[in-house]
Amino acid sequence: RSFYIYATAAEKDSTIAIAQNGGNYVTKTANAAAYNLDAGLNVFDIRVTTEYGDVSHYYLNVYRQSTSPKIVVSSQKLSIDGGNATAIAAYNIDGNNFLKLRDVAYLLNGTTKSFSVSYSQNTNLISLQSGGRYTAVGNELEIPGSYDKYTVSPQAIRLDSGYIYPAAYNIDGSNYFLLRDLAALFDFAIGYSSGTVTINTGASYSY
Repeated sequence: RSFYIYATAAEKDSTIAIAQNGGNYVTKTANAAAYNLDAGLNVFDIRVTTEYGDVSHYYLNVYRQSTSPKIVVSSQKLSIDGGNATAIAAYNIDGNNFLKLRDVAYLLNGTTKSFSVSYSQNTNLISLQSGGRYTAVGNELEIPGSYDKYTVSPQAIRLDSGYIYPAAYNIDGSNYFLLRDLAALFDFAIGYSSGTVTINTGASYSY
């Protein structure tokens, strides 16, 4: 449950401070910093300050999957760029929303943050292409009523030219991904309003 961060500034006179989950910044020493991970999403803000006072922030999302996660069907809907709120297949797991990858791709199709999804049964690989057009398979936006079984998903995923490792669960045969990971990967802003998750494709993801 411990997590170590090795962070080194490119300029020797710069200083590094790290905050976990909105807590106080702690100046990093020459040694690796150790952190205890909370169950669910942990956000690390790595602040670099140059000798001239210029500040840059780097963010790291680390999701700790608990041994007995609390999983409930999410009643939240999803709205894209101010459009109508649409019911989606989603679960709230330890306080974080997990959505079907194909549902998100289906609703983002035609926007500036659209992406294609393909799957190879031979290699068990999901391939995503930024800017690609999504091709529906017919089971998008099917709403679950409950679930029978879950596993931590070992699904291999390739985005553009590299592999990615978002937090994911396989629930009753379908992969559900952490919404915040998808927002960070495809760089769209997310918010919450009256039981609706909002996506703004014209704004960047904010940690």
